[in-house]
Amino acid sequence: VSSIRAEQASIANPPLSRAYAGSCVMGYRVFILGGWTRDTAMKDLVALDLEQPDERRRRFKEEFALRLERETAARAVEDAMIAREREFELRLFLAKERKREAEERKRMDDEHMFSSLPPLSQGPLVYMIQANAHTIWVRWDPVTVDAWGNELPDGKAPTYHLSMQSSYFVIVEDMRVQIAYMEKSSGAAGGGQANMLGAADDMSVESASTRTSQSYSTYGTGAGSGYGGRSSLKEKLKGLQWYYGYVKAVHDGGLFDIIYDDGAKELKVPRWRIRPEKEPPWQLLYVGQNTKYEAQSLVPDFMLESEPDAAVSIRFTVQTIGTEYGWDKTTRTVVGPTRELSLHSPDHTFETTGLNPQLRQGKWGSSRAKRALKEAVLLDNGVQLNIEQKGLEFKADRGVNVHFI
Repeated sequence: VSSIRAEQASIANPPLSRAYAGSCVMGYRVFILGGWTRDTAMKDLVALDLEQPDERRRRFKEEFALRLERETAARAVEDAMIAREREFELRLFLAKERKREAEERKRMDDEHMFSSLPPLSQGPLVYMIQANAHTIWVRWDPVTVDAWGNELPDGKAPTYHLSMQSSYFVIVEDMRVQIAYMEKSSGAAGGGQANMLGAADDMSVESASTRTSQSYSTYGTGAGSGYGGRSSLKEKLKGLQWYYGYVKAVHDGGLFDIIYDDGAKELKVPRWRIRPEKEPPWQLLYVGQNTKYEAQSLVPDFMLESEPDAAVSIRFTVQTIGTEYGWDKTTRTVVGPTRELSLHSPDHTFETTGLNPQLRQGKWGSSRAKRALKEAVLLDNGVQLNIEQKGLEFKADRGVNVHFI
């Protein structure tokens, strides 16, 4: 009786009766929304709990058991995920540690190798013996010690690699080049007054001289002060600024019409003021054990015939094979000498001379064999020959007679 009275006390006043209300059933509850009394529209929501108390307690117990089971399963899944993440992080850490140890071992091996190997030696300096209009004779001191500074065994002379970078290149119309700019007042130093036209000037760059479609540049040539007294390319170009442009026209005599990138035009620019857009590559010139070399045909004969003052500047450098040591990764020991190249020697630049006064007298094209003989005898023996050709026999002064077959 007391429990029934307690329930009755907890029950609130019942809602007003109504018609045309919206209602739905959810579980043990009935929800009523709105409706009409006799003269009033209702806007409230009424929930009627029809569940018995003992049934409610049973439901609460079942729901609690299900919720506890779900939470336990979720916690187990979360613990398993955490365990897998820790396992993955541990494997990742161990992999990084193994990689770090491998890199450390490799670094220690490299340090051991570098501490065991001598530094690369440097090739010998290149010296010029003699130069003429188209050939430069060079030499270098023989290398007698290896990278350790030990004497090389007898019969084990190193192999020399002589490389050169020539300033000679072919110039054609519409070619991109660099031009050493000279003020108009300084034309005397440029081998003739510079003829500059403004960017807006539409005057043709055609010259009265004979045009060709290409020419050959050395950006080391120009009218100097003559054989034995010419000014070097370095002296001519001192203080000049280089600008980009392209060749509009090519003329005989090593002159070119230029249009700069800013639109300015210059007529009859001498070839020594022109160089390629990009620095030319190094070329391997000689491989062998001799310590002298004759770099021939640096300036073509046909170019010297039309431009006797044409010269070329050449950069030389030497490397050696047979002086360096290597590392055997299997035995982790120093081996050698190996086939590894040494460091380049400091490069030196030399220039040809242009034709001498005798060869400018119209005898250049018909005396190539005599020139070669004169040069060889002068270089090897210091004897200046005076040769006259009679058939296949050449007679020279000082009692030297030679025959060519």
